[in-house]
Amino acid sequence: MSDSKELDSDIAELMGLSPDSPDSFEAKPDFSDLFEDKNEKAEEVGLNKQHFEPITHFFEKPKSFFADKNFYKKVLSGEGEISKKVHALFTQFLGAKDSQDKSMYRNRLIPAYWDLCANIASRISRNLPIEKILLLRFGILSPSLISSEQRDLISRIIF
Repeated sequence: MSDSKELDSDIAELMGLSPDSPDSFEAKPDFSDLFEDKNEKAEEVGLNKQHFEPITHFFEKPKSFFADKNFYKKVLSGEGEISKKVHALFTQFLGAKDSQDKSMYRNRLIPAYWDLCANIASRISRNLPIEKILLLRFGILSPSLISSEQRDLISRIIF
């Protein structure tokens, strides 16, 4: 490594700077290039409603998303390493017989679960699978973790 203040020409080329002009290395970026938000097109909002219709029903017919055998796989799919970590810790937690082991695996599973939720929430959109919505909204990692009453009640909620 040299003590000179000059930037190596190979590095300058990679950075898109011209090594021929000494001023190109000293140029400061424009403030607006660094700190102004890019204008993204906002979602259209309907402002024509004068009033809201009264709510007449609070539940609908039960939906069948808990009957899906691949619910757990759909929750974890596409989430990368964190999903593998959650699956491994969840499997260890369920397989633990000793209360101390169960406690240890639970303490490891909790931050991994929240990392998974943060990962999903960072990419939330309208076309997010219902299984991931249920994870974020109700904490349902697997339907086998809640009672049949709870599954029935949640499946009747209007989305």
